[in-house]
Amino acid sequence: DMAAFGEADLVVLNGLGYDEWASGALANSSAGTSVIDVGELTDAQDGDNPHLWYSPDAVQAAAAALSAQLGEAAPEADDYLQARSDAWAASLRPYRAELERLHNLGAAATVAATEPVADPLIEASGLRNATPRGYTGAAANEGEPAPADIAEFEALIDGGHIDALIYNTQSAGPTAKRLRTLAEDRDVPVVEVTETIPADADGFVAWQVDQLRHLAETV
Repeated sequence: DMAAFGEADLVVLNGLGYDEWASGALANSSAGTSVIDVGELTDAQDGDNPHLWYSPDAVQAAAAALSAQLGEAAPEADDYLQARSDAWAASLRPYRAELERLHNLGAAATVAATEPVADPLIEASGLRNATPRGYTGAAANEGEPAPADIAEFEALIDGGHIDALIYNTQSAGPTAKRLRTLAEDRDVPVVEVTETIPADADGFVAWQVDQLRHLAETV
């Protein structure tokens, strides 16, 4: 991967500290390498949620920047690149439709998440995120939440104050598993999400649409 970065004409970074190794690899790249940093595109700041592929605005900004950069690098392929850009925009229609449906359905719904992976999507959906701030901060930094934050989270579930628990199946420690068990015991629906595209998913759009539909059916 490091060697590939060194030889690339165009590099796309997530930014916000998520892929620091890739930023470091650019030190060995050629002087003419173009770089798209999605964090910079979205005016995000260090410390903001780095899971930008869960942000509809970031997805659109990244696609637009990539199309523009490819067009500059290969102007002779302008027609082809425009066709591919149009096809990508069309492929996002189900994603945008599900996002709008969830926004309409979930205006009064409250959720909490065992990890902040999907928080940008929660915000874009208009759902209220009741996850204790201290818990979110610890989870984002891969640390252990303070007992008071865990107790606050458990009280949300135990008291029926959330409509769904959003649970990252790809990274679930003992605390997250305990919260899921409590939610299931209290009949609070659990919506599973993943940080990256599962092996059995048919690409980004299908993955996101499936999660959005599950969330819409829950709230």
